[in-house]
Amino acid sequence: MDYRYLIKYNKVDCENFEDIVGKKVAVEKLEDLTGIVNHVGMGGVQKLTYVNDKGKRRYVLERTQYYAQDAWVTEIWQFRYDFTADEAKVFVESFDKENQK
Repeated sequence: MDYRYLIKYNKVDCENFEDIVGKKVAVEKLEDLTGIVNHVGMGGVQKLTYVNDKGKRRYVLERTQYYAQDAWVTEIWQFRYDFTADEAKVFVESFDKENQK
């Protein structure tokens, strides 16, 4: 998976991708990557897909991290092309390394 194929990155509070776009487009969950891709604590990682308004299929990597019992932050990466679980793992590891504070 390559940064060149990344369309958009968002970090949202107490929402997920489906909450944001679910009324506009149908979102399909493809794969639970929780045991493969890095995440923190009780969070998880999902691979999603949707078809945009131009008829193009897009792929989403969504990582959730809880910071309270009923509150979480979600990172959302949207890609032009499909990716494997291993590619997602390498991408997130690289992203985390580059964005360490």
